Amino acid sequence: MDLQISLHQGHEHATRLRFLSGVAWSSPDALFRQVGLAPGMRCLDVRCGTGQATLPMARLAGARGWVVGIDPQARLLAQAREEAARQGLKAEFRVGDVAELEDPGAYDLVYTRFLLSQRPRHEAEKALKRMMRAVQPQNS
Repeated sequence: MDLQISLHQGHEHATRLRFLSGVAWSSPDALFRQVGLAPGMRCLDVRCGTGQATLPMARLAGARGWVVGIDPQARLLAQAREEAARQGLKAEFRVGDVAELEDPGAYDLVYTRFLLSQRPRHEAEKALKRMMRAVQPQNS
């Protein structure tokens, strides 16, 4: 089944995504800590779905942080918003796609999972360049 078609299936598909996320990757917290996600950071999760990575980002970025998840599927974002509210996490969810990213240097950390592998090489390269532009250069 084509992934684009299956994303329109709503709650059933979101449940499947959560299951696959748990099988493939039990918790993103260790990864986010390893790359330096800390309180107060500005983070973006591209193609966030139901927020399986966005919510741990929000937890680690804390109240001083700013975490945004974008996804083209409004139904998945509605579920992400509900879960963020249930957990008391500060996260913003927007309908959008990587092709619409126009926030140069707006984020300290930009994350995506599966996005690049789902696109032809030339589209993946364009997406990666957009995400790289969205990251604020860090002083070393």
